[in-house]
Amino acid sequence: INKMKKIIYIIISLLISKETISQTNYIPTGYWKYINGVDTIEFYFKVGEMNVGGISTPVLLGFHKYIKNGSLLENSIPFINSDYSQNKFTILIFGTESNMVRNDGHIKDLTLNNERYIILKKINPTTISVDLTYIQGVRNNRPYGFTMPRHFILTRQ
Repeated sequence: INKMKKIIYIIISLLISKETISQTNYIPTGYWKYINGVDTIEFYFKVGEMNVGGISTPVLLGFHKYIKNGSLLENSIPFINSDYSQNKFTILIFGTESNMVRNDGHIKDLTLNNERYIILKKINPTTISVDLTYIQGVRNNRPYGFTMPRHFILTRQ
């Protein structure tokens, strides 16, 4: 019986450590999608390198597609094979620390030709919440408003 308890303890410990690792080693790369019936939002994230002044910094590059009521409004997904220097990304998140449960950055609102602030929060390994807001301290948040919803949940595809 003691041997069986040890085996069960080891199995439970391994499962707990595996879950802890999967929660901390988290970078939201790949395809993500939100569908609410009439609207579809797709995001694609990849790790890239930003080179400024000869210094390379890892960044998370994102691309998005927004379909509202069956009409394509925004789409940068065709550019997922581009790199930072080509400036085809629509989402830029500085840093790629794998233990982050929140990632902040900028998203280009292609329709309004402006940038907004984006906050990604990990709910679990296959779900992240997205919040869009104005960039604080920037006087030129014009035109006002947002093309995409200000809050939605993405699911890993």
